[in-house]
Amino acid sequence: MRSIEKIKSNYRVFLLIYVMAVVFFAIMGQISLNRSGNPLSMPVFHWACSGCEWLQFSIGGKISYLIFPVLIFWLAGCIWDKELRPRRSGLEIPVLIFAGIALIALMASPYRSISWKTGGRDLLTQVGWFFLLGSLLRQEKYRKVLLVTLFSALSLVILAGILLYYQGIYFPQTPQRIWTSFGHPNGIGAVLVLLIPFVFVLILSPGSGRIRTAAVALTILLGTGIYLSFSRTAWVSLLAGLGILTLFRKGKIIFLGSIIFLVILLIWGLNVGPQSYWKQRIKSFATWRSDPNVEKRLIYSEAALRMIRDRPVIGYGPGYGIFTRLYQDKYKQIDTGEFATAPHNYYLSLTLSTGILGLLAFGWLLFRIFRVARREMHQSDSRFTICFSQALIAGLAGFLLGSLADDPLLNERIFFVFWLLIGLLAASAAERRIASGTKKN
Repeated sequence: MRSIEKIKSNYRVFLLIYVMAVVFFAIMGQISLNRSGNPLSMPVFHWACSGCEWLQFSIGGKISYLIFPVLIFWLAGCIWDKELRPRRSGLEIPVLIFAGIALIALMASPYRSISWKTGGRDLLTQVGWFFLLGSLLRQEKYRKVLLVTLFSALSLVILAGILLYYQGIYFPQTPQRIWTSFGHPNGIGAVLVLLIPFVFVLILSPGSGRIRTAAVALTILLGTGIYLSFSRTAWVSLLAGLGILTLFRKGKIIFLGSIIFLVILLIWGLNVGPQSYWKQRIKSFATWRSDPNVEKRLIYSEAALRMIRDRPVIGYGPGYGIFTRLYQDKYKQIDTGEFATAPHNYYLSLTLSTGILGLLAFGWLLFRIFRVARREMHQSDSRFTICFSQALIAGLAGFLLGSLADDPLLNERIFFVFWLLIGLLAASAAERRIASGTKKN
């Protein structure tokens, strides 16, 4: 019996190490040696070694390829180890209903192949990832290690982006904006809206001086990343998220100081930074109605509404390729001079992909997420869990606000982070339910 239990324990450790590696490489993006990467992947992580061209590898380019093996190992472990099997957290049913509607939309899609390749496969993979995390990370110490891994990789990505930026190397499609593994600068802006509150909450919370000092340093680093993204949506969304966060804490003075610091940064940027670009981005807040980018987004949104009108119940199937194909084949009325990829409103993207049923299911899932997070915040005795729940509520609220003007969850890496955080919440809720049941017995 002892040997069997030891084998099970070692197997769980193996899965934990594998999961940490997946998180690290998924956030870092494509890393390669002696191989050419995607043209839009960060050049800083692609190396060439003369004299050993025979040694080639590439990892992190496609997140699904990272997750598939660990899902198989986890499912195999569930057969003979009850500790690896999912437990109730309050999120499983909404997740399964949302995934089920998306699967029906995929099967009924007139563009089934495109839907599967550009979104359906990733959605089903991430749902499996959610259940894996909820089962494997029920112990708080493991969730802490995973978050440390996540922010370590994210810090390296931001540092690499800053290095490229000050070398004059910007994201190819948007000069003067930071280039990271999240692709378009709006992508890194969106993910930082979601994640910065997890660091900021440590500044507002009582704790050791070292932790708060590290949180301040990391907040400055991540703040620099969102600053250089020049994403107006991200700026506004982050302020909204941090504002919500201060409602949970007696940190209004710190928040006010942060707002003042941000305003100083904006003023400094107008006078010291790349002036023409800064002035264009800042002044566009006042002249947004005549902004060419806003005009294009309105054109795409109007096209998305016509798509939804023609197939309102179940949509055309999940995936970022659906809008592009539909727009080019049938719904393009005005030539915007660019390749249309999305309506720049995630709720429109979701509705045209999975129909009104999918939108309602996603809304119910979000409601359950906020409800479970609020319950964890009020009923947990763990300071870590309380901080995590507060940060999740604040970050997700800001993120959802920004989704009104962009499609962040069509980005594979942001989609990964979203399901990762929901999986951690499920693990926390499952742990508390198990502990409550043990106390009753």
